[in-house]
This record gives sequence, C-alpha cells and structure tokens, in this order.
Amino acid sequence: MSVTGESLFSNARILATISSHLDPGPLKPTYTSEPPADEGVRRERQRTLAQLAIVCRATSSPALDVLWKHIDSFHHVLFPLPAYDRQTLMFDDEITEADWIRFKAYGSRVRTLRMTDIGRVHASVWMILTRWSLHDPLLPNLVRLTDFTINAMSMCYTMLFTPTIRHLELTTDGSSESGAIRMVVRAAQATLSHVTSLVVDDQHSVSKGVPQNVAFWTLDQLESLVVKHKAPLTLAAMQALASVPRLQRLTVHVREVPVVDDRVTGFASLRNLVLEGTPNDIGNFIMATVLPSLVSFTGNAYDFCIDRQGVLRMQESFGSLPPTLRHFTASFRCTCNGEHFSDGEGLFRPLRALKALSSIALTYSLIKFTLEDRRLRAAVDAWPSLTAFEVITLKPTPLPHGDSHCIPMPMTIRVYSSDEDEDEDDTPPFNPLDHVPPTLPTLAAFARAHPSLERLALPSIDVDAVPDIASVPLLDHGLRTITVGELDKGVSLWDFALALDLLFPHLDFDSDMGTAAGARDRNGELQLLLRALQTGRTGAHRVQAGRLPPDAEIRFTRQGKYPESPPRARARLSRPRSMSRTTVDAEEYGSDHEPRYGGY
Repeated sequence: MSVTGESLFSNARILATISSHLDPGPLKPTYTSEPPADEGVRRERQRTLAQLAIVCRATSSPALDVLWKHIDSFHHVLFPLPAYDRQTLMFDDEITEADWIRFKAYGSRVRTLRMTDIGRVHASVWMILTRWSLHDPLLPNLVRLTDFTINAMSMCYTMLFTPTIRHLELTTDGSSESGAIRMVVRAAQATLSHVTSLVVDDQHSVSKGVPQNVAFWTLDQLESLVVKHKAPLTLAAMQALASVPRLQRLTVHVREVPVVDDRVTGFASLRNLVLEGTPNDIGNFIMATVLPSLVSFTGNAYDFCIDRQGVLRMQESFGSLPPTLRHFTASFRCTCNGEHFSDGEGLFRPLRALKALSSIALTYSLIKFTLEDRRLRAAVDAWPSLTAFEVITLKPTPLPHGDSHCIPMPMTIRVYSSDEDEDEDDTPPFNPLDHVPPTLPTLAAFARAHPSLERLALPSIDVDAVPDIASVPLLDHGLRTITVGELDKGVSLWDFALALDLLFPHLDFDSDMGTAAGARDRNGELQLLLRALQTGRTGAHRVQAGRLPPDAEIRFTRQGKYPESPPRARARLSRPRSMSRTTVDAEEYGSDHEPRYGGY
C-alpha cells in the first residue's frame, strides 16, 4: 500500500520513527574504550532535526522530542527563555508566565544533560530559576546527568538532582572547602539512592587526605560503577561491593588494597571488571575476591619497573581469574620513562589455563617486551575460541642520565619470572639478542590452531627465518588484520609478504594505506606489499576496467584533488542580492554558532 504525503504527516508513529533515526545520541564518555562520537555527524543531525521541526506543526513535536533529548550544555537549556542573553549569560528582562510554561515544555523533553561550562552561567540565573521552579525539579524527566563538578558554587545546581536520574557522573573539586563538598553530597543523597550507574572522581579526598566524600560501596542498587580517583579499599568496602546483587560492571582505580586470608565471596552478577593501580594493588584485589561469573577483565598497571614483587603478585593473581573469562586486556607502563625488559612466562602461564578466552590484548608502554617464538609455540592450542591476539609495545622515549630506576640500552639486565627470587645471585644474565621472535612456521601453526582468529598483533617477527616460498602452503585462513611492531631494518620483506599472502589471503587494510602516513615505518611497508599482492591476486581493478577499442579516445574520470566539474558549474554564478547566505544559519543557530534548541 502506498503512503501519500498527507497520510505520512498525519501518522505520528511514522514521524516519530523518522525522527528517532536522526537521534544524535549523547557524547561518548572519556572513561570507556568506546570510540568517540563523530562530532560532525552529531551536529549535522541536530541541524536536520531543527529544520524538520519548522516544516509543519505535525513534524514539530517529534523532531523537538529527539532534538532536546540530549543536551550538551546547560547554557542551551536556557535558550527558550527570551529574557536570557546568550552573550552576558544573564537574564536581561523579566520572565513571563507564558515564557515559563514554554520553558517547562522544552525542559520536560531533556533526558541527558552534560554540565560543561556551567561556571559561565551567572549566579543570578540560578536564583531566578529557583524562584520560578519552587520545589519542582527543573528538568523533571532527566535520566543522565554527566560532568557535574562539586565545588563552592554547586549548591545552586542541586535543583537538577531528581529521583528520575539513573546515570550520574560526579567530580569533586580538590581545591574546594570540605564543608561545601559535604553540603552538595548531602543534597545528592536522594538521587544517589536511585541511580543504577555512577561515575565518581573524588579528587577532593585525594588532595586533602580526607575520607571519601561519596560512599559508593553502600549503594546496593548499582549496576555499573566507575571510580576514577585513587580509592583506598578496605576489607569492609570490598565486602559491601561484593554484596551488591545487580552490579555487572565495575571500574576502580585501586589503592591500599589489603592482603586477606579469606577471599571475599559475592560479585554474583559481575561480568566486566576494570582495575587500575600498581601491580601489587591489582594483584591483591584479585587474590582477595571470588569472581564466579566474570567475562571480561582489564588491568592497567603502572610503576611496573619499581614494584618487582608487585609484578609477581599480579601475575600470580591472574591464575585466580575464573574459567568463565572470555576477554583479557592488560596494559603495563613504566612511569620512569626507562627501557626495561619483561619476562612473559609469568604472565602467559596463568593465561594458558583460561581455555575460554576469545580475546587477549597486552600493551607494554615504555617497557621493552619480546614475545619469544617458544612462548607463542607453547600457546598454539591454548585457546580454541580465540578471535583476537594482540601484543603491542609502545617505544620508549630517550632516558635522561642519572635516573636510578632506568637502565638504558644496550646494558644487560636481569629479569625474574614468577618462580625466581630476585635476591638470588646465580640468576643468569638476560640478553635481548638471545631472544628469538616468532617465526613464520610458528605463526602458521598458531593461526591454524585458532581458526576463528581475526586480529593478530605481535611486537616482532623473525623475517630472516622465512622458509622457501615453495614450501609455504595455501592456508586460506580468515585472519583480517595483522600488525608487527618492529621488523629488522635492512632485510627485504618481499618473501615474507609472499608467505603471508599465502597464509592469510583475506586481510583488510586501512583507508589511508598507500599514503605517507600509512607507510611511515616497516610495518607500513609490509602492509603496502600485502595490499599490492592481494590486489594483483584478486584483480578487482581489472574486472571493473573495460578494454579500449583501437580507435577510441583515452578519457579518465577525475577525482580527489582535481575533480571534473560539470559543464554548467564551470561558469562563475553570481548570488542574487535578495538571497542571504546565512538565512538558515541565522534562524536556527546563534551568532556564536551554537545550536538554538528552543524556538523557531
């Protein structure tokens, strides 16, 4: 059945569906690993919704419902009030009853509010808003309140705390007085008792050395908790967190985690755990808890080089992770900017016992790490369901002389695995030149044993040990990406690329491949060779090309920097004087190029 224009505009469900597809969504938080939202796409969707709202009365309400759903600044919330001056950020006239009714209609649409640049709004604005709202919430249907900073001025903003809020992000100002912080936190208690997702960054307690202002471990209705500040965790706090029945996602920057004799049981619903801190604190937390249903673990350890016993403790604790674990991610960084070598056996031994792992990602920052051929060969049949295996080393920066914690190359240093004591004098010296990186046969065996593997990243590969190309089989593995951090200089990559093309014929490549940025290192050179081999093998460009007749003229379609202009566009067209270039922009967006979400 065909849909006419008249029936389309009279169908509220269709209009609501169209508007929902233009939903710009909230800005992505910075504390997750999700890719940031494309700001250009969000702005374009906001502009489209603003234009749709002025098409007719039927499209106005559905478009405004979606446009006002996610507000990026409280400054924009005040736009529907004619008395609000966008330059001075104050009210320069009185608010009428009709203005307030209109403001409430817009405010009831807001579901997400980001409290950026809240200090720009003049204090008198809050006094007037308080007088008009009385005891009613300013935004009665608010669900997400983000980037709320608690400081001396925050008592003015407490009218934004409503029982409808389910996601709350709080940051305490480290320079504010303790009394002001306590008053705002007390005003937020009713909201805190209802939120299911909480992000807290209590910089005040860290800088002042006082007890934590937000007792997050007492909120037994939480489903997601992110603690960004260095939070000292007592045994009582861990027991309280373990008893939260619906807690599924936990992120904590741990500090001063105690060593316990009896492990804390609970965490029945916990699926995702992210820990940041010293290796010792991370190890103590894992060893102190039982995590029966954990699916994903991420550990971000720093002070890696000066906490050797902590490193051993952390590596030992990984053996306590449950067999349900499917995703393991860890990053290890040295805060002293030195070059260090880390032995991999203490880490890979407990990981090999976790047979259900489907993704492993290890990042070494400012730490020299070599994944040896024998380590990878030992893990050939370790993880049958593996889809991603990524070991990445970030190159260290030059080291200033005299740092006691940093050992510059090419000195030989000692490395202690989990079954060695660093006080023993008979430990053999460790020389990085003796470590053989993975060879091509081991790489092929590892891939064949993991048929679902899609992403592979290794610190280095021995390109000098490439076998006779005639002996390399057509493995036809489904690997999509392969990255090598370091390849020997002065060694031809051609035979190595030929071998990889036989083993992994279905690789994907970045869109910038072939540019200077894409080939800035040896890995980029390898990617270029692989793409050239794949293109020549598949011949997709040849299939699209047509054979040129003998007498035909050679013509090319221009693109890129010098696109071919259509004939009518080649002549310079003058703009009529009656047409204003900024007609639409001036109506929908203020002179400061900020979206005018209210009024049309």
